[in-house]
Amino acid sequence: MRRICAFLIAATLGGAVVGSLFPVSSAAAVYVTLYSHGGAGNYLECGWHGVCINPPSPGNALDWSSHSGSPENVFWRSYGERSDYTDYIAVATIRTQHSGCHRVRVDVSDAFGFSKGSILYTHTNTSKAGQAFYIYGGPNPAWTSSLIASTVWDGSNCSWSGYHNHQLSTGYPWYDNWSRYPSAPANGWSNPTLWLWHQSLQGWCWSC
Repeated sequence: MRRICAFLIAATLGGAVVGSLFPVSSAAAVYVTLYSHGGAGNYLECGWHGVCINPPSPGNALDWSSHSGSPENVFWRSYGERSDYTDYIAVATIRTQHSGCHRVRVDVSDAFGFSKGSILYTHTNTSKAGQAFYIYGGPNPAWTSSLIASTVWDGSNCSWSGYHNHQLSTGYPWYDNWSRYPSAPANGWSNPTLWLWHQSLQGWCWSC
């Protein structure tokens, strides 16, 4: 008889402690992949860059807006895959990280509490700091969209202004989709192939 191990995961969501049992076979690995997408607007304002000058300085950020000239909502958007069944694969926690420019940071931890890095949204602010939400995955990629912030017009303490989302990852274990941008079409953020960053299968495997 195959032994089944049960792991108890506790995650704090909006002040409530939620527990979930994750049965994992001692003989079967569960492979998980997370794809992060653009969080605000439908238009890519600037391809991969550190600072959006001409030519752009090296970096792993992309600038997004809707060309509205006014504040707009910013979302966590992702597709998630897990090889066994559809369920949550991670917990995301909203933080602020202001330094001259306003910035919101979403910290990602997998279902066992291990850190998986962060996605940063510069020129944004939030009233949701400290709140958390589930990120889902499944054999067919599961879409997660959660309102996290809104764009702001940064003032004199920031080098850049204008309502847009300067979005980047914290690096490893995130991998950049270098080949896709800036050639991707506008308003393609919900297309599963138009991800910005992903976590590799090899780097995220349960019971392996």
